Amino acid sequence: MASKARIQALIDASPIRFEITQSYSLSAQQVWAAVTETDKVGRALGAGGSHFEEQSLTEGVSVRHISLFGGRQRFLDEPYAWALHQWFGNVRLEGRGPLKQQAQLTELEPTENGVRLRFQMGLAANNFLFRLIAPLLFRWTIFKRLQRFYEDLEQLLDAHGQVDHPPESGVHEARLDKLRAELLQAGEPEPVVQPFIDHLRRAVDGELAHLEPFFLARRWAVDQEDLLRVFLRATQGGSLELRWSLICPSCRGPKAEEEQLHRLRMESHCPSCNIRFGARFAESVQVTFRPARSLRPIVTGMACMGGPGRTPHQILAEQVGPGECFELPPVDSFALEGRGLLRCMDGNHAVELHGDERFDLSETGFSSAGDGSLAVTNHRDRAVRILLQREEVGDDILTAAALIRRQSFRDLISGQLLASGTQVDVGSVTLLFSDLVGSTRLYQEEGDAGAFTVVREHFSLLKQGLNEFDGTLVKTIVDAIMAVFETPDQALRSALRMQELMTERSSLGLRLGIHQGPCLAVTFNENLDYFGRTVNRAARMEGQAEPGEIVLSDQTYRDPDVLALIDELGLEVRLAQVKVKGIDDSLEIAKVKP
Repeated sequence: MASKARIQALIDASPIRFEITQSYSLSAQQVWAAVTETDKVGRALGAGGSHFEEQSLTEGVSVRHISLFGGRQRFLDEPYAWALHQWFGNVRLEGRGPLKQQAQLTELEPTENGVRLRFQMGLAANNFLFRLIAPLLFRWTIFKRLQRFYEDLEQLLDAHGQVDHPPESGVHEARLDKLRAELLQAGEPEPVVQPFIDHLRRAVDGELAHLEPFFLARRWAVDQEDLLRVFLRATQGGSLELRWSLICPSCRGPKAEEEQLHRLRMESHCPSCNIRFGARFAESVQVTFRPARSLRPIVTGMACMGGPGRTPHQILAEQVGPGECFELPPVDSFALEGRGLLRCMDGNHAVELHGDERFDLSETGFSSAGDGSLAVTNHRDRAVRILLQREEVGDDILTAAALIRRQSFRDLISGQLLASGTQVDVGSVTLLFSDLVGSTRLYQEEGDAGAFTVVREHFSLLKQGLNEFDGTLVKTIVDAIMAVFETPDQALRSALRMQELMTERSSLGLRLGIHQGPCLAVTFNENLDYFGRTVNRAARMEGQAEPGEIVLSDQTYRDPDVLALIDELGLEVRLAQVKVKGIDDSLEIAKVKP
C-alpha cells in the first residue's frame, strides 16, 4: 500500500481523530516551506524539545525512537513520506506513555486564489481511562494550539517567508548586541548584519545546530560573500563555532562534525540512512556554523530524517512493501533542475533517471524492467524506503573546497588546517601564477631596501586585482604569487586587471599564466596549499608568457565562459604549441595580449 493511503487508513481507523482545513492566499511552495519545518511547528504547539535515538539494524535499515513532552511519551518513529509541495505525513507506533499510536497527514491543494491546507491526525490511547479523556484533553491543548497556528500562519511569516518566533530565553542579549556593534564597526553592511543577529536571537535550536550561510543568503536576499564574511568574523571573535562535517550522500545531513579541520575523519557513518561514505572536499565535506554556548546554548540531536523541510533536495519519499509496485509521477512533472536519482535506502542503491522507465529492485540494487511509466517493483522480502532526489550539491551548500578558496577564510581563520600528511581531493580549480620581470636588475640598481619597496607595491596591485574578482592568494614565492579562483573566466578577468594596474603604476613587467584542473589540498609549512599536476602545469604557463602577456592552457582557453569573455572584450589571442620542462608532450597554449 502506498504511504499516503496507509497513513490515511490508520487515521480513519483511529479512535481519536482531528482535522483542520485552512485556505491561504499563498503559493503551495510558500506554505510548504512554513509547515514542513516540523520542529518549528512543535515549538508553536509548546511540545518542547524532541529527543531522538537511532539504531542501525542491517545495511541501509535503521530505526529511531522519539521522546516527547519531556520524555513522558515515547514512540517508534517511522520516517516521513512525502511528495514535494503536495503532501507529507508519518506514523508513530509502539507508544510508551499515554498514547499507543499517532498518525498525521498534511495535504496541500492549489485553489484559484492560493492553496488549501488539510491537516489530519489520528491517535490511539494505551488505556481505557486515557481513551475517555484524551479527546477533550487534546482538543483544548495541542489541537487548539495547532488550529491557531494554521489560522495565523500568514501573519506569523516574516519578511523571508519563515515562521517568526519570539526571542529564546537563553539568548545572552548583551553579547548579541556587542556582536552586532562589532560587525558594523568592521564595515559589514547593516542589511546583512541585522537578519543575521535576528536569526541568532529567534531561530529554533534545530536551525542553529547547522547554520548554512549560503542557504541563509538566498533566503534573506543578501550577497552570499558578505554574509560569509559576517559568519567568519563572528567565528574569529568567538561568537560562532565553525564545524567541518561529512555530508551524507543520501539525506545530505552533516555527519562526523569537528571544530578543527585536521581532526576530521575521511570516512563516516550516517545513522539515519545507515550507510558509510568517504570524503571528497569538492562534494562531501560541508562547512556549517553554530552559536557559541556563551552566546546562546542550543539542544542538538534532531535527526535528518525529520520533516521534509530538512531535505529540500528530496522530491519524493515513499515506503514500498515487499512485492509491491509503486507508480511514480512522470519525471517531467518534477522540478529536478539537473540530474535526478532514484535511491533505495536499504543498501544505499541508486540509479540515475533519464526518463520514464520501470525498475525492479532486488538485493543487488535496481535493474531496468523496460520502458513505460516510472515505477519501482520491490522484489525483496521486506519494505524499503525509496527516494527521488536532485543529485547535484546545490549552490546553498558551502563545501570545504569552496571555503578554502576564499580570501576571507585565509584572512580571518588561518588556523584551520588539514592533519599533517593528509591530502584531499578539492575537485576542479583554476590556478594563476605570476612572475615579476626585471626584479633582479632592480635589486642591483636600487639596493635591497629600494627594490623591496617596489616589489611590495607590486604585490599590493596584484592583490587588488585578486580582490576585485574573488581570487584568493594561496602564497607568495619571492616576487611571484600563486592564486586560486572558482572559475577560469574570473581568473582571466583578474589577470587582465593586474596587467592594467601594472601598466599604469609600475615600470616593471608582469607575466601571468592560468590553468584549470583537478587538485589536491595539503598542509605545507603550516598553511593550506594545493598540489598535483594542475599546479605544475599552471606554473609552466607563466613561464611561456612575455612581459605584459597572459598565457592560458588550452583547456582554460577552450572554456565556454573564457571564449565568451575574449569575444566580448575583443582580446588579441595567439595560439601556439610549446615544449616545457618536466612534461613530455607538447602543450597547446593561448597567449592573450590585453
